[in-house]
Amino acid sequence: MKMNDYVSRKLKILSFFSILMVIFIHMYYAEGDSYIILNKIECIVGQRLCTIAVPLFFLMSGYLFFLKMPNGVYSIKDKLKKRVRTLLIPYIIANTLSFIFYLVLNFIALKIPYIAAVVNFRILDVISAGIWPIIKLVFLDPPIAYQLWFIRDLMVVMVFSPAIWLLLRYILSKWGRFVGVILLVALLCYSGNGYIQALLWFTLGGYFAMHPSFSPDRKYSLWIGCSCLLIMMLLTLAPYDVFWLTFLIPVFGIPAIWILFDYMALDRLYNYSYIKDMCSYTFFIYLVHEPLLNIFKKLPLLFSRSELTLLISYFIIPLVFVFIFCQVGSLFKKFIPRLYSIYTGGR
Repeated sequence: MKMNDYVSRKLKILSFFSILMVIFIHMYYAEGDSYIILNKIECIVGQRLCTIAVPLFFLMSGYLFFLKMPNGVYSIKDKLKKRVRTLLIPYIIANTLSFIFYLVLNFIALKIPYIAAVVNFRILDVISAGIWPIIKLVFLDPPIAYQLWFIRDLMVVMVFSPAIWLLLRYILSKWGRFVGVILLVALLCYSGNGYIQALLWFTLGGYFAMHPSFSPDRKYSLWIGCSCLLIMMLLTLAPYDVFWLTFLIPVFGIPAIWILFDYMALDRLYNYSYIKDMCSYTFFIYLVHEPLLNIFKKLPLLFSRSELTLLISYFIIPLVFVFIFCQVGSLFKKFIPRLYSIYTGGR
């Protein structure tokens, strides 16, 4: 299957809004644990509603990976070679730069104790422990740029892509819709289980790429989308404290977003040049938002730690951060295009 312009625009817009949701997830203020209103908003927005973002990224990654495979399973070799450039190299570079960043910041904090207020990562002791502890700190579980756990999990899942393709290719030919239902049921049962979650969403994305005819009938799709949206909102706003139920939000939220996107004609956002430009820096923002976001969000704490300050910062800083680093990415792309291309994997 080939991707048409509409689906391409849809994926780019959804990716941009997903990275914004990821930023809201990482905007959690530990300093505001004693504030009831702030904690409630952080729970509803960052810990529930925005949990849609990461599974959606896995879904889109699986869709793009299994799209356009002219040589069948033999195309996977070329796909994996390309992911070395688009995923592995950015993973290594971004973690290395984060390590250097924290190292410099730690040395500065030793000289200027006031700076220590915005430093939450102490790594100087690790350096003296040897090479292996440094490698574990920078690249393994979790990587020092901890948002890159997504790339780590994605690369692990891709190792099993030949088996996934064979499974989908030969089972889909006989039980196409049945396989889709099985995958959805599996997500209901295992959506919060680490690598299993990544594998299931990635496989579901591959399923849609290889079986595009699996979609609800037009006359039922709006009803399905609205029903999923209602269930997602009930799960998001419900006064429960059962951790695993949170992972059901993407199971209903992603179909709601995917279906209602078409009815709301959100692809028209791509007609605005500034939206189109910002969508091109989604991966750059993903790579740099930690540790830089952690510094940004703590700057207001140097002046005030009131609940009002934290609430304003919680909603304003993600928008300001995205705007600023879209501009930064634009400058890097303009003046050091080769380095920018290597850093972002050619995106």
